[in-house]
Amino acid sequence: MSMRLMAIFLSLVVVACGGSGGASSGSSSQASSTGSQSSSSVSGPLTLEGRVTFDHVPFTKPLPTGLDYAATEIRPGRGLVVELLNSNNQVIASTLTDMEGYYLFQVPARQSLRVRVKAQLQSSGNPSWDISVRDNTSSNALYVLDGGLASTGTTDSTRNLHAASGWTDSAYGNTRAAAPFAILDAVYTGVQRFIEVGFDGDFAPLNLYWSVKNLPVEGDLTLGEIGTSFYGGPDKTGVSSIYILGDENNDTDEYDTHVILHEWGHYIEATLSRTDTLGGDHPEASGLDMRVAMSEGFATGLAAILLDNPRYADSSGVRQGQSYNVDVSRTNNSPKGWFAEASVYSILYNYYVSGSSKIARDFSDIVAAITAPELIDNDAFISIYVFTNQLKKQAPAHSPLLSQLLTGQSIFGTGDYGDGEVNAGGNLNNVPVYKLLLTDGSSVELCSTNGYGTYNRLGNAQYARFTIHNTGNYRFSAQKSAQTMGVTDPDFYIYHQGVLLAVAESAVPNRESLAVSLSPGNYVMELVEAENLYGNQGFGTACFNLSLLPD
Repeated sequence: MSMRLMAIFLSLVVVACGGSGGASSGSSSQASSTGSQSSSSVSGPLTLEGRVTFDHVPFTKPLPTGLDYAATEIRPGRGLVVELLNSNNQVIASTLTDMEGYYLFQVPARQSLRVRVKAQLQSSGNPSWDISVRDNTSSNALYVLDGGLASTGTTDSTRNLHAASGWTDSAYGNTRAAAPFAILDAVYTGVQRFIEVGFDGDFAPLNLYWSVKNLPVEGDLTLGEIGTSFYGGPDKTGVSSIYILGDENNDTDEYDTHVILHEWGHYIEATLSRTDTLGGDHPEASGLDMRVAMSEGFATGLAAILLDNPRYADSSGVRQGQSYNVDVSRTNNSPKGWFAEASVYSILYNYYVSGSSKIARDFSDIVAAITAPELIDNDAFISIYVFTNQLKKQAPAHSPLLSQLLTGQSIFGTGDYGDGEVNAGGNLNNVPVYKLLLTDGSSVELCSTNGYGTYNRLGNAQYARFTIHNTGNYRFSAQKSAQTMGVTDPDFYIYHQGVLLAVAESAVPNRESLAVSLSPGNYVMELVEAENLYGNQGFGTACFNLSLLPD
C-alpha cells in the first residue's frame, strides 16, 4: 500500500480545555480531564500516523557554562496526548505517543482532519498520571501543537509534528514551541524512572506553569512575576502546581532538566511522601533549618538520580550563556551536617551510585523509604535522620554504607531524633537536636539564634519533644531566661506526625503560654524568637525556659 508524507503547517497555541473547541492565546482554561490511553469514534481503511518531536537545547560540555544552541537535539515527544480534530474543530479521536514519539489513527478516506499534540501526559493505568503545561499569563490555558487541516485522501499518510526551539542565530526570533514539551519530557523521565524501580501508586495531578513572561520578580503570578521556578502546592483548581521561569536573556529553565526535576522532587515529597519544610531562600553556604535542608537536599539529589547525572546546572543571563552548576556527588561540602542541604544531596546521590553491598544505581529502596507509612506518620520532624533511619529499615544490609556516608558529612546522631548528635554547627545551643520536655513542670532551656540569618536558618527554631500518657489539657509556658537581655517575643508551635496542632503567637513580651488538649502520643514542638524568624536582622541569641504541666 502506498503512503503519503504530508507537509503540514504547524503552530503552537494555548487552548481552552475540557471541550471540543480550540481558542487563541488568552482564552480561559479549566483543569482538563480529557484524553485517554486510546479512544476513537472514527475508523476506516486508512492509517494516519506520524512522529512528534521537539528541540532540546543542551548545556555546553564538558562543563555546563550555559545553553549550547548549536548542539540542539531533536528528541521524541514521549507519552503525549494526541488528538484528531475535524473541520469543525471537534475532537473525534485521541491516543498517546509511544516512547519514540510515534502515534497512529485509523481514519476514513477523504476526511478533512487536523492532528493536535497537547502538552499533556496521561495514563489511566497503574500507575496513573495527568500532567500538563499551561500558560499562567494566559488564563492557565493549555499549550498545544496544531497541524494543518488536510484531507486524509485515499492512501495511508504520515503527518510528523515538530516543536522548534524558536532560536534564530542569537535570539528567540520565533515562537518557543519546544519549551512546554521539553518541560514535560523532563517530568516524563521522572515518572518512568519511578516505574522502572517498581513504583505502582498513582501520581497526583500536576500543572506546570510556563510562559515567556515568567521572570525572577515576585508579584502577580498571572503577570509572570513568579520570582523563581518553584513548587507551589495545590493551585486554585486543587491540582498541584510548579512554576517555571521563561524570561529570555534573564533566567529561563525550560531546558534546565535538573531544575525541573528538583521542583518535581518537591512535588513528590508533598504528594507521595511528607515534607515539613518552611520553604524560603536556602543558600548552600548557610546552615539551614534541618527540615529545609532535608527538603532541598532531597530534591536536588533526586533530580541527579533521575537523570543519572551529578552535574546540576541552572542556566541564566544573556542568551542563556551563564549557569550555576554544582557536582552533587562532591563530599567536601561546607558546611557539613544535619543542617546542610549539600550534605543531604551528597549522601543521597552517593548512596545511589554505590555498588558496595548493593546494586549500583538502584534507587528502589529510596522510593520505598520516602513512601513508607513509618516515614509519613513519623512523630519527629522530617530530616536526614528520619530519612536515613527509614532507609536502613528498608535495606538493613546497607546500614554500614549509610553510616559511612553520614559520618563523612559530619552527621553523628542516631534514630529519628538524631540522638547523640555532637555537630552543633558552630553553636552549642543547637544540640541536642531535640530537648526533652517532661510533663512535671520542670523547665528546659531553648535558645533561638540567628548566626546564619533569619527565617529558615539553623538555630532560628529550637526543637523539643515530649510524650503524653493521659488525655487531658496541658499548659505550655515559655519564659525569657535571666541571661537574655532586651525585650523578647517567644512563640511556639506544637505538632503531631507533621500536623500543626497549636500555635502560640501572642504579643505579650518575654513570655508565652498556651493550654492545649492532647491525647496520648509522642509530640514535637518548635520554639522561636519572633525576630529571628520574621525580622530582617534578627534578635541574636534569645533563651527561654520551656515547661509543661497538666492544666
